[in-house]
Amino acid sequence: MDPAAMLDPNDPLFKALADNSPEWWSKLTADPEIYVEIRKGNLIHVYYYGARIAEIKYIRGTYSVKCHEKYVNGNQATGSKYMSCINLLENDVTRLKENALEFYVQESEGEDTSEKRIQGRLRIDNPHRYIDSEFAHGYEKGEKKNLIRFDLVAVDGNELKVEELKRIGDCRLRTSEMEINQPEVLTQMERYATFMATNQDALCVYYQTLLKIKRMLGLPMPIGYDTEKPLTLDLTPLLLIKNLYDYSKMGMERYKRLKDIRDILEKKEIKYYILP
Repeated sequence: MDPAAMLDPNDPLFKALADNSPEWWSKLTADPEIYVEIRKGNLIHVYYYGARIAEIKYIRGTYSVKCHEKYVNGNQATGSKYMSCINLLENDVTRLKENALEFYVQESEGEDTSEKRIQGRLRIDNPHRYIDSEFAHGYEKGEKKNLIRFDLVAVDGNELKVEELKRIGDCRLRTSEMEINQPEVLTQMERYATFMATNQDALCVYYQTLLKIKRMLGLPMPIGYDTEKPLTLDLTPLLLIKNLYDYSKMGMERYKRLKDIRDILEKKEIKYYILP
């Protein structure tokens, strides 16, 4: 990882938004259901419950703001192209939200709640703890190309924490023969830990720069974060498991599933927390 090549606080996009932000930007950042992520390559992604409703660039002195055409045109969309959504950001962001709910997030709550909706809710409810979601980085290991993706990145004080989110029903948490055929999540958490240890310094520098940009743009900052001190990284990723079970419908199989998941995670010394 080369943090300096990934983010630049002096990029024209960040400068323009910090020095003379347009009205639509002010509306976005004031909306409690919307969150903004700073992306590698000096981009900004805007999310509503996990749905990316805008990608913002600054090209030759002009804002380029696009999203999937379904979020603009709803059922009238004819393909999978991306189109300008700046008019809706200025005049009708509710339409973007409604289309995002219908075509991506889904409104259902309860046992069928999507992982993206859970992630979005965590991000929205904790704006002063979570500083990033869906961090993705490609890297090579030998001749093989790999992709790492962190669901959530938090800051407690000046310590970075990486979190992976799973629904309780996710098949990657449990197999029928746990000792012989271990669940995929164990390998996933091991990959995270290895990547974090290998790129510890680079991740800290990257997120220090990201926080500098957030501060420039007036975006929510972590409580207790000291800008004069460097970030550190907790090298043990946390597995968050959202328990969506309706306890009025609990049977022996569900209780056994919960126990099996806890047992294998504790045996393998995976740090985890089950969200109610």
